[in-house]
Amino acid sequence: MRTGIFAAALLLVLAGLGAATVGVVLSRNFDLDASLGLVAKYRTIDKFGETDNLDAAPTDLWDGASGAFSAIGGTIIWVAPTAAATHDIDSTSALDIDATGTGCRTLNVTGLESWDAASETTETIVMDGTDAVETTALFVIIYRLECMTWGTGGLNAGAITATAKAPSDTTLTAGINVGHNQTQMLIYGVSSKMKLRVSQFRASLFKTTGATLRATGDILWMTDPATNATDGTAWTVRDHFEISTDERWLLDYHPPKSFDGPGIIKLQATGSTTDIDIIGSFDGFVKND
Repeated sequence: MRTGIFAAALLLVLAGLGAATVGVVLSRNFDLDASLGLVAKYRTIDKFGETDNLDAAPTDLWDGASGAFSAIGGTIIWVAPTAAATHDIDSTSALDIDATGTGCRTLNVTGLESWDAASETTETIVMDGTDAVETTALFVIIYRLECMTWGTGGLNAGAITATAKAPSDTTLTAGINVGHNQTQMLIYGVSSKMKLRVSQFRASLFKTTGATLRATGDILWMTDPATNATDGTAWTVRDHFEISTDERWLLDYHPPKSFDGPGIIKLQATGSTTDIDIIGSFDGFVKND
């Protein structure tokens, strides 16, 4: 047991997390302690995404790529805000409304307010159905929407969207598919005050019948989003994968793969045909300087 504990701790130090420099006391289970907030400056992360609309063209794993979002501003390629901006939060259903609604009544919006932010920001929004509610915070990226309270339905009744306002390009930044209660977007922002270390990536394809489906994909990283998000093309391939409905992809990194902010990480895939259902996720640690 002790050998495994110290080996895990050593991997974190080698990955540049600097456990020894921040006064961390090694315990029996670093992963558990970090997930419980017991390790100073460290937190665990489990980021996941899905789309039922993987095309035979590059497609990001996020809610906006799904077929249901195509009529309300969704695109197969996620577009980052081009500047810090407030966002309009609304639903396609009048049932997602505070007090009287049977759907989502309040939700949390989580992201970064700047690429030099010391920590992420979470703002609670009181839903108003199909009428937009504007965030107070100006976000450079939103990577999670999560319903927190509901009516009797227990699920969001409509598709919920977060749309950037001026001075950003007015594009869909995040969304929740009907009945999902939170975003399914494998996209994450890291500020200059943070270090992301990924220990494992996973991806799988789904089918019910028929021939084997295949896909290839990339782990993409954008450095300096404050500059590069304006054109959205400055992505670097950090790893590549191939999957099929017969074989999922799972890759462990020893030591963990390093992503030092500021930057944006996302997973993008290309299918052997259209309308494939794909899910993906990664696990790791974030250290705040």
